[in-house]
Amino acid sequence: MSVLKLLILLLIVVGIPLYVWFYKGEFLRSFDNLEEARAFLEGYKFKGYWAYLGIQVLQIVISIIPGQFTNMAAGYLFGFPAAFVISVIGAIAGTFITYFIAKLLGAKAMKQLIEPERYKRFLKRFNSKRSYITVFILYLVPGLPKDVLGYVAGVSKMNFVPFLFLSVIGRLPALSVSVMVGSMIYKEVYTGVIILSLLMIVISILGILYRKKLLRYIDSGYSKYIKKGENQSE
Repeated sequence: MSVLKLLILLLIVVGIPLYVWFYKGEFLRSFDNLEEARAFLEGYKFKGYWAYLGIQVLQIVISIIPGQFTNMAAGYLFGFPAAFVISVIGAIAGTFITYFIAKLLGAKAMKQLIEPERYKRFLKRFNSKRSYITVFILYLVPGLPKDVLGYVAGVSKMNFVPFLFLSVIGRLPALSVSVMVGSMIYKEVYTGVIILSLLMIVISILGILYRKKLLRYIDSGYSKYIKKGENQSE
């Protein structure tokens, strides 16, 4: 690994997170709950849209900023359509950055960035014939791991455009619900807030509890599909 690549890796893995953690602790605490996240974005007045976009990108790139309360705060301040559009733009930009950082640094650097077993497991899935459905499910189901997927994709055989499309589409349901909850709080539609919040909590818990079974089911179903296709082509 070249000296430049090593320095970039250290900046991403160690430098930025440590700087934010030790010198911008108040910044991180701004996203501990909805009220503080709302106050943080509101403090930027007309620049709030750009602040929210930057936070969305940063949350994907270094994964130390809680995203849910930020999405809700944006929905509260900007309304559903505007906050949702900015969220999607941020997801696209963050995915672009992580994917091409991985391309630039290469597989050796990613092995230092990501826990070895986790890296091997995701890389194997992303290099398989079932890579596209796996990416979609991983981003779709709350509770499944997402923080390193953009980096793994960058050193896998997956092309950027399909990865970007599937990852963003997979994020949309959870993203839209978070933004919608914030918008409903502003409009005082508390029944809708309760229903959506409970639904997301239940889905998230199920995703966490059954993530391994779900991934095995995907693998099994895809293998059967491939075998069926091969038998029909004979």
